[in-house]
Amino acid sequence: MDRIIYFMPGNEAIAYAISHKLVIPIGEMTLHTFPDGETYVRSLSDVREKEVIFIDSLHQPDTKFLPLYF
Repeated sequence: MDRIIYFMPGNEAIAYAISHKLVIPIGEMTLHTFPDGETYVRSLSDVREKEVIFIDSLHQPDTKFLPLYF
C-alpha cells in the first residue's frame, strides 16, 4: 500500500527526515486558523487508497488537537 506523510507546523524537520529515510512523499495541505480560534484543514494531495501518517507533537495540546483530528 502506498503511504503519504503529513505534518503539522513545527514538525517539519522530523517529517522530512522520516520521509527521506522511508522514501515516503510529503503530502500538501492547507491549514488556517481564523481570528476566532477555529481551524480549517484541507488535504491538497490525493490520499485515496493510501496509508496516511501524521507527524505532530502534542506539547500544549489545546491548540493542536482539533487540527490533527480534522
